[in-house]
Amino acid sequence: MAKDLSKSSFIFDLIDEFEILSKSGQSGILTDEAYNAFCEKYLLLSAQRDVALLKHLKGNPNCFRTHIPYSRFVFSVVFDVVWYYDELIINDPIIGLLDNTRGDIEHRKHSLQQMLIFLTKCRESIEGGYLLFAGSNALPYNPDAYTKISRELVDVPNVQNAFDQYTWIGHKPMPINNDKKDNLKQLHILYNGLSGEQASMGVYMPPHVTENPNKLMGGITYSFVGEFHRLSKDELYQLGKKDMLDGMKVHYAGDAAIVLDALTNSQNINVPALFYRNVDSVVAQNFISLNSIETTNAIANTFLYDCTLPFTQGVPPERLFEVRNQIPNAFIEFRAFLYEIVTKAMKATNDPAELKLIIESKIHRKISSLEVEMSNANKNFMFKGVAASLTLLFGALGIYSIGFDFSTLIGEAVGSGAVVNGLKAAADISTKRNNAKLNPAYFLWKARQPS
Repeated sequence: MAKDLSKSSFIFDLIDEFEILSKSGQSGILTDEAYNAFCEKYLLLSAQRDVALLKHLKGNPNCFRTHIPYSRFVFSVVFDVVWYYDELIINDPIIGLLDNTRGDIEHRKHSLQQMLIFLTKCRESIEGGYLLFAGSNALPYNPDAYTKISRELVDVPNVQNAFDQYTWIGHKPMPINNDKKDNLKQLHILYNGLSGEQASMGVYMPPHVTENPNKLMGGITYSFVGEFHRLSKDELYQLGKKDMLDGMKVHYAGDAAIVLDALTNSQNINVPALFYRNVDSVVAQNFISLNSIETTNAIANTFLYDCTLPFTQGVPPERLFEVRNQIPNAFIEFRAFLYEIVTKAMKATNDPAELKLIIESKIHRKISSLEVEMSNANKNFMFKGVAASLTLLFGALGIYSIGFDFSTLIGEAVGSGAVVNGLKAAADISTKRNNAKLNPAYFLWKARQPS
């Protein structure tokens, strides 16, 4: 039976065919010939994969899926949400590593091996079709096409403010002599962007120092040791250093272009894009609004992602998958419940903090209710002596099995009412547990229990 190319599971066949990794699954000696043969075949199969993927998406329109824009954060997000969706679609992480214009061949071979080692850890999700890769024929990656509009967008006040929230501003004293009144302020700005961290350093000079150049005769030396203290955006502006923050706009625009590229791609394949930073959602919403784009379901709600994290933290994706497969109906109920409360909350407020509070409180109430029900049921089970009674009963059955007459023991147990009461309590707890399964948060509660 031919493999389903849309799932990209051919990656693991190629690893074996060209011995890209050692038998232990680690990087080893990779010849130029094997590397080049892998590249050639991978590019051929990935092109066929894109055709199969587009056909699969069109033929299965009702799957609960989303597109996650490729960035340095993408796999962190994938691991957090892969259990939740039917399908996650990301830009192929391998194709870019095969570009023979990027570094020498030894560097490319090493990068490829490291990526493949990582992907083997995702093998179950890839082969199961939960994580789908798309190449340039399905999701062309071309943020440069959005350079002009992205620069315009970062000048929109609410967009710039959203980006500034991801930018850390710090300061510390910079002595130029023994008089603390003459201390300068060493300034440090750090933007945590999609492509990497972008930093900028500067100095604030008090007016009396600026007016007296003799105080600077010893020169200015940046210190790379010592702690920076947080400085607000308004405080930076009061120091007359607005230009430092404005200098970050070029990096903001670069990330905005990535967002717009992802949004366009997702619309082309009729799949919502999941933006896991609030600022990216703000960029997308402004782009849609400014261009009067008529679209539904263009942006997967970040709150579905944000609001499940506190409840799944510490629970491995494998455990979530395991429970999802054990109780699929409960999983579907939970997902529908979560989607419904998010939709209602969004109609009630536009404030992200308030939205998160509303959603988390509703989930927390359901979880707390379940925990109380289960705790009370277990206490009731033990209180009525079910464990002791059933131990007596099954112990007697064991005695009978090796030739003893247990009728007297059973008579005493039944006569005392212990087993009758125990079985009644067992029936009660069974009923309570069955009722608990009707709680829409039962899947989440179950996943958090020890496996």
